[in-house]
Amino acid sequence: MAKNQALNNKLEQIQQLRQAASTPQTVAELRKHLAAKTNVVVAKAARVTAEAKLADLLPDLRAAFVHFMQNGEKTDKACIAKIALIKALRKLEDSDLSLFVQGIRYQQLEASFGGKIDTAVDIRCECAYALVEQAAPEALNELITLAFDAELAAQIAAVRAMASTGRYESELLLRMLATSRACDQVVVGECLACLMQLAPDTSFDFVAAYLSDADEALQQASALALAQTHSSKAFDILRDHWDDAPGFKRRLLILPFATLRLPEAVDFLLNTVEFEPDTLAREAVQALKIYQHDNNVTSRLRDIVAAKSSHTLSEAWRRIFS
Repeated sequence: MAKNQALNNKLEQIQQLRQAASTPQTVAELRKHLAAKTNVVVAKAARVTAEAKLADLLPDLRAAFVHFMQNGEKTDKACIAKIALIKALRKLEDSDLSLFVQGIRYQQLEASFGGKIDTAVDIRCECAYALVEQAAPEALNELITLAFDAELAAQIAAVRAMASTGRYESELLLRMLATSRACDQVVVGECLACLMQLAPDTSFDFVAAYLSDADEALQQASALALAQTHSSKAFDILRDHWDDAPGFKRRLLILPFATLRLPEAVDFLLNTVEFEPDTLAREAVQALKIYQHDNNVTSRLRDIVAAKSSHTLSEAWRRIFS
């Protein structure tokens, strides 16, 4: 109990340093805490250092990260210190990229119920973004490896980091990953979304092709990626696909239409509520929830639901808008 109290007192002392000016005394105190052997103490000191933007402590952050990489499953369970340290290094825009390269490759397997779990996923994700932000020459090489990481979160981070480079090479890599059946459906969907952010003009046809994929999850991922452009071109593509899609497939397009946030898309969904069967109409009502603060849309929807005299739609309306 006394040990826990001593630790809590130390953490409180570090927290108080956050309120202090960036004086030599503050820097000296944080330097001492960053050199501690207790991971939660170092983690707290790293967060305060980053918030105070104390670039003078970059060497201390680096040294602490290297220390806790050694025998990390014992010295830094759950990577508590290393995650805080790498976030601090990223926030302070550390120009020494070597630790980010080490970090993007770092794994820490720890015992868990029924096996082991990798607790270093957040480290790899942070390093992925840091390498891109620092325009590291090796960034894409590391990201393509990370895209096939064992952990889904790391794969998604790799895809998003690629897109954030703004480079043509990233567009090619995202296309390659999207067409690779070795990738998880969620990753493929992320690739489609990132392509529409990175290179919308050249990606419309590529992404739209997935509207006809055999996998329903990829069909909707494609539709949502197109909808992110909030463009009339995307509306026209989705509208044409609606006409060609069988009724049970049309439900996949309801949310994308709402996500477009275009007047013609809102009109389309209101017409869906009014004229389509209740199964589709109910989904349209649910999708229109994102317009619940738009009095014009909600009043039109209320009148349509009232005129249709459908118990199913009336219940959906009350549940969402009342």
